[in-house]
Amino acid sequence: MRRGKFGKEQLKKEFRAAVWVTIGGFALAVLAILKDYTGTLPWITAIMGTPWAAYGASKVSYNNKTMKESLPYCEAEAANIKRDA
Repeated sequence: MRRGKFGKEQLKKEFRAAVWVTIGGFALAVLAILKDYTGTLPWITAIMGTPWAAYGASKVSYNNKTMKESLPYCEAEAANIKRDA
């Protein structure tokens, strides 16, 4: 697997994947109801929840990365504002 830069596009791909897994989980649950399945389906919850947990972790990582990248810019801009005042 190629390790590339983690950015907004990668985050969008993860979001789309999580949405599709969620849709698939709902479809599977509806199918189980329509087929009168009387067992329990906790594994559907696990299947649907896991991608969202991974997406949340990726989102936190991305936000921390962008915050660190923008902090020097904000500090420089603040220094310019103080200098110009």
